Amino acid sequence: MRLISRAALVFIAFVFANAPAHGQPQTVVTQVQLGVREAGKTYPLALNAQNADCKEPLDFRFTSNAAWLRLPADPVVRGVAAGQSRALLATIDLTNMSPGRYQATVEVECENCGWFIFQSCKIDKQQINFFLDVAPAAAPQPQGAQPQPAPRAIDPNDPRLPPAVAERLKKAYDARDAAGAKNPCKEELKRLAEEAKAAQDAANALNKKAADAEQAKKDAADKAKKAERDRDAAGKAAAKAANDANEAAKFADDMKGGPDEAQAKKDAAEAEAKRQKAVDDLTKAQKALDEARKAAAAANGAAAKAPSQAERDAADKKAKDAQAALAKKQAECDKAAADAKAAAEGEVAKAEKDAREALGVHQLTPEEELERLRQDAERCARECLDMARAQRIALEELAKVGLLHDQEALDKWAAEYNEIIDGVGGILGELGIPGTDYGALLAKGALVAVAAGAKMAGQREMQIRLTDPKATRDWLQGKGGGTPKVANPKEAEAVQREMVRATSGGLSQMTKDLADKNAACDAAQKKYEEAKQKLEASKGGK
Repeated sequence: MRLISRAALVFIAFVFANAPAHGQPQTVVTQVQLGVREAGKTYPLALNAQNADCKEPLDFRFTSNAAWLRLPADPVVRGVAAGQSRALLATIDLTNMSPGRYQATVEVECENCGWFIFQSCKIDKQQINFFLDVAPAAAPQPQGAQPQPAPRAIDPNDPRLPPAVAERLKKAYDARDAAGAKNPCKEELKRLAEEAKAAQDAANALNKKAADAEQAKKDAADKAKKAERDRDAAGKAAAKAANDANEAAKFADDMKGGPDEAQAKKDAAEAEAKRQKAVDDLTKAQKALDEARKAAAAANGAAAKAPSQAERDAADKKAKDAQAALAKKQAECDKAAADAKAAAEGEVAKAEKDAREALGVHQLTPEEELERLRQDAERCARECLDMARAQRIALEELAKVGLLHDQEALDKWAAEYNEIIDGVGGILGELGIPGTDYGALLAKGALVAVAAGAKMAGQREMQIRLTDPKATRDWLQGKGGGTPKVANPKEAEAVQREMVRATSGGLSQMTKDLADKNAACDAAQKKYEEAKQKLEASKGGK
């Protein structure tokens, strides 16, 4: 391998890879560990191309063999001057990746090494093998929905708790849930990511403009040199043709009156014609040379007006600074979220400690314990009916406009729904709660079917509305006109979440959630009945 001047490639991908050295194999391979990243997310990845010491500006083309290591639409870093480096902003896209270990290969080649004046800048092909461990994503949440709250070790509604302790415990649990749901950095991170991309695009555009102008200048200079060689060759040919024509004419004069006079005149005429053609060719070659020199001068002028090295360096620095700002903010946000979560967990631990101490001091009487179990069963039943009602309203409104197409899943939900309404109604009856509280709001039956024309008329309006959670909630409450479909803002929020889940393919999960809640209520009711029978038996024994 002949390597006269080295042009090294350096890659920044959370860690640094080494540049190739003289005398290495023709394809230089580097291994890069990207660490652990979460499935479902995207991460920026800077690939940095550096021209170590080639005197001419170099262009580097990147290619990736893996869809998850995504390069920009124009994966070329152009016009990297000697001793300079420029970044190509790539993306680690894990939106459709399952947990596991993955590998990607990025190959980089110098596009203009070995061309004419770049012959002394021959460079080997570079191959970078990236290794990535993808961790499971956090449980997915429906669009517009809040993350599910963490389990509560102690029920703040436990009647044994003193009011002050119960209130503190509830506030601690609510604060922990809020800390897990908050993402104050989301918008700022989005803005910084957009700024980083815009800065990188601007830097790439400047570098491309300068590289194109420099290449156009070189091409024009090459054409001018070729035109000059062609003109010189045409001049020599014209001089030779003129000399041949003169000699032929002189020979024809010498042959006057002789037997070869006619042939000599013919030869002289042909020589003169060749001379004239050579003159015409010389004229054309001179014109082509003049035009090539004019084009070269224009290309030189354009190159002089192209972005300067200082401008390109400034743009590159701005892109790197923007990327660094994004990374710094991401780290700050992660730390702030972790600190907030830790602080909330600390408050929960203190509140739970006080609650456990309070529970240890006050022992419930059998009657109080029975009342607590009755309240648990009633609360579960009401929550189950609230969930069922929210799902019914959501599915009914979506079915009206034809946004639900899985009839089998809909039928399964309806069957589960009707059975649950009967079961939960029975629980409330056993607890002495009037069924009319919920009966008027929870009509049994299959989802309403409407005409195709009505579906088509409402589909687009519904699809637009669903992109804005607030607009959906306002519509459900009848704000801005229309019949209210919910009783209060809390129910509007619940219905809106269920609508998003249903349109996002979560109908089967909705059915399971409803069944799980019903099973929990059955268990709570059974526990209450067992305690009631036990209490009655103890009193009867006395």
